[in-house]
Amino acid sequence: MKQCERGMTLIEIVVVLMVLSILAAVAVPMAFRYIKVTRYKETRHEMENLKKAMVGNPEMIQGGVRIDFGYLGDWGSLPASLENLVEPQEPLWSYDKQKKVGAGWNGPYITVTFSEDKEEYKKDAWGNDYVYDDTDYINADNELVDGKIVSIGPDKTKDTGDDLTVEILKKETTSHVFGYIKDQDGNYLKNIPLTIFFPQDGILYKDSKLTDADGYYEFSDIPFGPRSISIEGGGEPRLIYVEGSARTFGAGQKNVEFKTVNYSGEDITINSLTATYGGGVFYRQFRIEGVTYWHGIAFSGVTIRFSPYTVSGATGVAGGIYTVYVESAEQQVPDITVGTTNGQGTITTFQLRQFNRNMSGVTFTITFSDGSVINFTTP
Repeated sequence: MKQCERGMTLIEIVVVLMVLSILAAVAVPMAFRYIKVTRYKETRHEMENLKKAMVGNPEMIQGGVRIDFGYLGDWGSLPASLENLVEPQEPLWSYDKQKKVGAGWNGPYITVTFSEDKEEYKKDAWGNDYVYDDTDYINADNELVDGKIVSIGPDKTKDTGDDLTVEILKKETTSHVFGYIKDQDGNYLKNIPLTIFFPQDGILYKDSKLTDADGYYEFSDIPFGPRSISIEGGGEPRLIYVEGSARTFGAGQKNVEFKTVNYSGEDITINSLTATYGGGVFYRQFRIEGVTYWHGIAFSGVTIRFSPYTVSGATGVAGGIYTVYVESAEQQVPDITVGTTNGQGTITTFQLRQFNRNMSGVTFTITFSDGSVINFTTP
């Protein structure tokens, strides 16, 4: 005869329930912690992706060059709102072939699929809208911040301990761009005009500078992205003083000669000049390339006018438009060489003649009608 199967006693049932309760007491908090950690990670990941949409991914390199600069690279500044990353803005992006740089909205910078809530990119893992602010401030590490993205966290309350913040530092958005200009003989050149082109609020913008006595130039607050620097013309070509060309000559050293060079490929036309050199002295004649263009009496600071004279642009200019990938807070551009294929620009000789005294050792400032300013001291 088969023995009857034994059922569970009340004590055994109680023990089982106690064990299950203990397991539940351990498992449920662990599950909640896991969910909390997962949501934090998910939110942090989403915020970092929003940042990349704004300023690009510095790890996207092709041919040794960074190729992704996000909204900033096209628009020239951070977006005013998260919607700008998805919703088109005017002007739309266009490329200037002559200046070799583009500007305008070229998004979307975040991909939203048809299966998703089109507003989902603006919400954290707890369903809160991200708080975005592009106001500059100094953070706790004494760094200048250009903008920030904030999740108010699981307590759904701003400025509490569970908030998450992703900062966009100024050093990640704008750059100090600098470099040197030299001729083909390796001489660094002063007063060379150059222009940098970059987008600003979606519009193609430019900033122009002259090199200093060491051939050095610099531009500040240039937004990251592919930019271009123009030497040939640069928007405003200028006559440049040829170092060491000033001299006095003739009886009593009363004539002054100096030379200029046009390194650009553009013609420069002049029809007046103002020579400043100290009071009580005058000259009677002005010549260009040995031809008299003016005669009379002109004291220091007086503007003389003459028939227009055109200084030809250089032929075979070595230079032009240079593409610069601005991707660091301090961006040094490799030395730029200007001049014609033989290292020379178009040189012009000028003479101020028949001064009423010896002009040796005199400092001159010559201002031409095109805006060129020439400074020298006669030997």
